[in-house]
Parts: sequence; structure tokens; C-alpha cells
Amino acid sequence: MNSCTRFGVGVGIGMSLLPVRKLVFFAIVSVSLVLFPCAGTSSYVPIPSATSETQVQVEASKLHKKKPNIILFLTDDQDQMLGGSFPVLNHQERYPTPMPKTQRLLANEGITATEFFIHTPICCPSRAELLSGRYFHNIKQVGRQDPKTDCMHVNTSRVNSNTFAKLLKAKAGYKVGLFGKYLNNMPPEGDVPPGFDAWFANNGGTYIAPSFQTKGITGMPDGKWSGSKDNYSTSVIGNISVTWIREMASQSQPFFAYIAPKVAKLYLLEYFLLTILFVKKQ
Repeated sequence: MNSCTRFGVGVGIGMSLLPVRKLVFFAIVSVSLVLFPCAGTSSYVPIPSATSETQVQVEASKLHKKKPNIILFLTDDQDQMLGGSFPVLNHQERYPTPMPKTQRLLANEGITATEFFIHTPICCPSRAELLSGRYFHNIKQVGRQDPKTDCMHVNTSRVNSNTFAKLLKAKAGYKVGLFGKYLNNMPPEGDVPPGFDAWFANNGGTYIAPSFQTKGITGMPDGKWSGSKDNYSTSVIGNISVTWIREMASQSQPFFAYIAPKVAKLYLLEYFLLTILFVKKQ
């Protein structure tokens, strides 16, 4: 396997590194950017040393022509002030990070962009901006919202018809897969936004027995998949995405995997509500 390139923004979910020919690794939160080169195997293969600026430009050009595979993790509610992101602030140094592997693989081995900011740091608008590459004023719903399609004043039709997946596929020849939460309001079943070759998506759904819209997923019919009480959302998303990545890595066409597990805060809310109900019954 050849060397790869990994990128990350702040903190990602835990997942084993795959022996991919060439990989760009992203992890998105609202506060910091991690950027670092890596290897598809256990050793790092650096760019050959150059003795002149011209040689450096030539090597950079060679890497640029080799379209990288890209994996992007989207996470949520990892507040830096509360110790949920990196770098650890001065007043938190006496506390160990709850994510040591993430810190070691992304933060310690990477670069943190301390001036990286989210334009509209709230659920649906932030996701919509990331998917479309457009500022909020270009995708907002003016006037009365349609609760079935719009979310938090986002006109989702402007997002669904113009995602980065459409451009990556048409302009750069990428295979694109989305796994996990898309937007709070989903497009109709079977109406997958253009550009996505693999689609295992929902609006966040539930942690236990989740349901997902499906397209191009090996072993699943296109349409909808519903899990049982034995299926945990994050595990399902992880298994499906890793399987697709392994399939794509064996091919010559570059790929982009967008992986967005459900936000953790809802699980805590559900836990507390269930606890309260249990106590009342006692």
C-alpha cells in the first residue's frame, strides 16, 4: 500500500485505520482543524526530500494529480470549554481526555487550525452549509416554512439539488457515499440527492432499532432498512461505512465517504427521561 493523507477537524469517532491506497481523513466539529499526512500501513512514507523550490513544486504536483480518497467524520456538541475537543485548554490540563485514542491519532499527530469557525453553529443550518458549501443566506427559507421539508429556516431543496457530492462526481469522477445523519428533514424515500452512489441516511433517528434510507448498499435493497432492538445506530453506521470503504479501496476510482453518527446529547436526554419514568413507577 502507498502513503495516504489524513485531515481532521477537531475530534472524530473511533474507527480502525484501513489499509487504503491513499486516504484523506476528516473529522468535523465546531472548533478546530487537524491536518496531517499518514500512511496506508503502519509506517509513514514522506514526500521525497527536495533541494530546490522547483523540486518541491514538482513533488506537490505529482501528489495533486493523484486524487486522494477522502473520509469525513461529522460529530457534534464537543465543546472545547467543557473538554470535549482539542487542544485541551489550560484549566483542563489536570483532567485526562475522555478520548485518548482520538487525541493521539488526530490531535497529537496533526495540525490544529485555531482560527477555524463554523458560520452558523446550530444543527440543520450548519449541516446544510457543509453539504452545499454555501452560506446560510444563500440556502435560507424566506417566509413561511414547510415543516415537512424545511428545517430551522433552511430551504432544503437548495441543499438537496446542489451538494458537494454532485460536484465531486461530475467534475472529479469520485464515488461518494453518505452514512448516518443527513439533515433534520429528509428528502422523500427514493429521491436521493444527485451525486451519492451509496446512501445510508436518516434524520438522526433513534439509537436503538434505527431506520435508514438506502441506495447502493451491498446486501440491502434500495429504499429503506429498519433495524431491530439489537441494532445500535452508531455500530450500524460504522459497519456499513467500513464495508463500503473497503470495497471502494480495492478499486481504482477515488472515493469520498461522509460519516455522521447521531449526536450524543439526545441519548443522555433519553436516558434521563427513562430514569425519571422508572423512578416514578417505583
